[in-house]
Parts: sequence; C-alpha cells; structure tokens
Amino acid sequence: MDSRKIGILVNHNNTNVGSILYSYTLWKSVKNVFPNEEVEIIDYRTLGWEIGRLFSLNPNRLIKKLANDLNSIDFFKNIDALTPEKIITNNYKKAINFLEKQNYDLIIVGSDALRHVRPKKGLKKIISRPFPNAYYLHPKLNCFKATYAISMHGTDLKSLSDSRKDKVQHLLSAFDIISVRDKHTKEFMNELNICDPPILTDPTLLCEIPSPEMAKRLEEKGINLD
Repeated sequence: MDSRKIGILVNHNNTNVGSILYSYTLWKSVKNVFPNEEVEIIDYRTLGWEIGRLFSLNPNRLIKKLANDLNSIDFFKNIDALTPEKIITNNYKKAINFLEKQNYDLIIVGSDALRHVRPKKGLKKIISRPFPNAYYLHPKLNCFKATYAISMHGTDLKSLSDSRKDKVQHLLSAFDIISVRDKHTKEFMNELNICDPPILTDPTLLCEIPSPEMAKRLEEKGINLD
C-alpha cells in the first residue's frame, strides 16, 4: 500500500520563536501518529507577509529579520520537514492550484494563520496577508481538511462586513474537522454556525524534544527548553 501524503500549513517562516516551536512540534506530533506516511510542512508564504518582514526603518533590525527568516527555513530543511518546492504569492487561486498539484491526502492548518481576515488599507494592505489566502483551504481541494488548535485571536466578528462573514463561513465550512485552542475562537465558530469545535492543547505539549542535537538547534533559535 502506498503511503499517504500529509501537508501541514503553519507560520513556519517566522522570527517568532513560539511559531517555530509550534511548527516543529505539530510536524513531529503528526509524524508520531502517522509513522508510515509522508508528512511535510508546506513552504507557502504570502508575498505581503514577506514584504512586511522586510519593512523596517532600522537597518540593524532589518538585517536581524533577514537572518532569522533564513535560519528558520534552514532549520526545517535540515530536519527534512519542508517541502522541496515553495510558493510565495498573494494570489489565492495560484496558491490553491499549487496545493492541488501536491496531491495531499490530508492537509492540516495550524497556529493563528487564519485570523488575518480584517480588511487593510494603505501600507498595511501591502505588508499584510491578503484574505482569502491558502490557509483557508478551498472546497475544491480533493483531500481531507483539518485544523489543529487554530486561533482567531484579535478578530472581532462585529468588525467584519456581512460579505466577509459569508466568505469566512463558506471557506471554514469546507473543513472536515476543526479544533481550536481558545475560548474566543470557539465562540467565533459558534457565532458563524460553522461548528462547535473542541479546544485542544498546544502541540508544544504533545511531544518531547528527541535529542540533545535537536534541543541545541531549537535553543539556537532563542527557545528556552528549561
């Protein structure tokens, strides 16, 4: 029997050490549950978010951002967790077509990637994630769609127009399983009549750091494991 292919969509390319640890532990936890399957973090990024990382008036801060971003990608490549192909785009259709070509059996969306739904104006529109983006898996994707402990923290449903609420509801309703990590997100799903999702623990609590070598790599990213 051929192995199944599992893709994970998270904020892996991030200077935030919590996001790096979340991405690693979710990937590792899924591999532990499905040891005979192909499990990989999808190297998808929005162009707006990438531009936003570089936006800084402080040259020293900009250099640090660039170095941290490159190091996070190298980290996941070194442990064979990242897809060989990457896509950086603000185009939703192009991103979904990319995912479709990967022939995943299961895609898991994690972290707070779904919370960027409020309209942006001016510079913020240029340096932010667009909506929709690939974290909102399109119904046409022929695979099982799931979230793990997602968060809509900071997203006020009352601030969204009716048309945007309808769009969010339509895309989230395409998921086969939804789990969240906080009360706010659970209430968000309830108010949109999407589902009554369970609140699950953060994946950082699901697995141990397997070796001194891996612990050292994480500590080099600024993650305190004590």
